[in-house]
Amino acid sequence: TDRLYNDKDLRTRLVAQAEQAARNPATFSKEDSAFTRFLVEKNPGLLVTNYRPPILRNNLTALDSLELQAAYVQFVREEINVLALPLGWNPKESLWAQLTWWSLPGWLITVAALSFGAPFWFDLLLKFVNIRNAPRRPETK
Repeated sequence: TDRLYNDKDLRTRLVAQAEQAARNPATFSKEDSAFTRFLVEKNPGLLVTNYRPPILRNNLTALDSLELQAAYVQFVREEINVLALPLGWNPKESLWAQLTWWSLPGWLITVAALSFGAPFWFDLLLKFVNIRNAPRRPETK
């Protein structure tokens, strides 16, 4: 979010891509021309090329369906890579350079909270909130 907030060029590219996606829904169909062009280059055996534009074959085998799905995943990855979004860890920086001073206390608090276990947190929650909506039992002597 910091990068999107500060990088005007990245923000402009992302908005342009979102506007284009809104005009042309990205759901795959036989009329999806961008994916069809991708298939023509990468795997033309799945298409009937006699038509203009080429269309998918009707008699796809199970293996062909898997190839089609794999090609679609590759197509989506390439479309996402075009955006060059700064998602995930930056491989150019070391892990220690990316972990800033304020992330270490967060990790330590998370580990400490998880180490107590569910029964501890459930009992603590019961002390503050009546989850079961039941009256408390009177204490016996």
